Amino acid sequence: MGSYEVLEHTADLSLTIHGTTLEDLFATAARAMFECLVDIGSISASVEMDIHVVNGDEGVEELLVEWLRELLYRLATDEMLFCRFDIGRLSDREVVARCAGELVDPERHRLRTEIKSVTYHDLEVRQEPRGWVAHVLFDI
Repeated sequence: MGSYEVLEHTADLSLTIHGTTLEDLFATAARAMFECLVDIGSISASVEMDIHVVNGDEGVEELLVEWLRELLYRLATDEMLFCRFDIGRLSDREVVARCAGELVDPERHRLRTEIKSVTYHDLEVRQEPRGWVAHVLFDI
């Protein structure tokens, strides 16, 4: 699993994410987002859900945003918190993953931050000699 760091930002949440592969980067970005939302250790991987995101625009940056937006949508509509992200297929236009988690339980899941949306501001995904790096800004 890759790593991430929270960067100082005035009103939003800014993350730099590292992954050894592009699949690892996408899984780490999802995990980082949920770790900012809630103590991810409190989430049980008792429910699995297949998530399929297709992006009309070709580009890994746009697909990363759509992937994270879909996960936020599942939290808002299905009340699902995820703790595991297994990327099965990934291209410039599509990501298919099996995600594990559980329904929000207010007794056990204390929300840390409310993320309103994933933005395109300062969005960057690049390959480096040691793997992949992304910079993502969340509206909180």
